[in-house]
Amino acid sequence: MTENAICKSVFKNGTNFTTTTQFTRKWIELINLSEKNKSVKLGDK
Repeated sequence: MTENAICKSVFKNGTNFTTTTQFTRKWIELINLSEKNKSVKLGDK
């Protein structure tokens, strides 16, 4: 896979599972991005 890949795993750390902490941190990043840029759509309401 190249560095410029469109889609990449943000949880890949050499294990076969994602911890609750890793998952929560990524959700927080997504929420913060959404708050900064209200044009980000998370789904139909």
